[in-house]
Amino acid sequence: MKKNPGISSITASPVQQEENIYQSGSTPGTSSLRHTENVLLSLSRQDSLLDVSIPDFADAQFSSLLRQELAVIGRLKLQRNNRADLAHRSNGTILASRQAILNECIASHQSLHQSDATDTLALMNRQRKYAKITFDYYQKNPGMEAFCQEHAEMVLHRLVLRGKGDRALLLNIYDTTSERSHILVLYANISAAVACELFRPLAESLRTAPLTFQPAGMELTQFANYLSRHAPKLWIIDAWGSTKVMTFNEHTSRNDVIRMINPLIIEGLLLDTLHGKNIRVKADEM
Repeated sequence: MKKNPGISSITASPVQQEENIYQSGSTPGTSSLRHTENVLLSLSRQDSLLDVSIPDFADAQFSSLLRQELAVIGRLKLQRNNRADLAHRSNGTILASRQAILNECIASHQSLHQSDATDTLALMNRQRKYAKITFDYYQKNPGMEAFCQEHAEMVLHRLVLRGKGDRALLLNIYDTTSERSHILVLYANISAAVACELFRPLAESLRTAPLTFQPAGMELTQFANYLSRHAPKLWIIDAWGSTKVMTFNEHTSRNDVIRMINPLIIEGLLLDTLHGKNIRVKADEM
């Protein structure tokens, strides 16, 4: 179900807001390719969505498509006021926006209950229905507050429009101790049927004994292994964050993954460190 912003999720340090970035016509930030001895990992740290830089070694066709769709979202000039480096604090309009989106879901007879997602495909279908409602709302209300969940849903909807939505999953990275969560998109650059199977451990509980089930999702170290094992196929897309796109190649190790995703998680959860935190990753149940 839609998440409501708590005090901890909407307070940040004072800096220039993103709307001033667009007004100035400049595109601050830089792109960064990080080389290690055996692996090339990519981080796009260009904060404007209007011209996101994606490394050359990534799939050129999808890179071009994604860049175009992120620019569509960027032109809405949405306010990411819960980003610690973009604003002092939320102006509170996110609450009204989320309520309006939720009301539209109810009016459209969309399911709001976890029990309706009986398998990975059903959950992905429901994510796409939410995503359309969210994008339609912000298309009619540009310039409003939108946080990580809203940005992720809009990315998902734009991928749906380009015939790629059945390869994308809204992912929830959360801290069980503070209950903070960060939503982004996990994209699999493979066929839809294979992608659905690849996402299954993140979306469905696993039977470990006749009467015992392991809950859907995985611990952070397990997720790092998962990304490393399927590295060439997977993209992390976080339109809300300072790292917009993350891709890996076949040489990416678990330690490489951890080194690269930890800053993204710290930023998304508004934490100083992951030390002592219990981080889990699973498909967003909406």
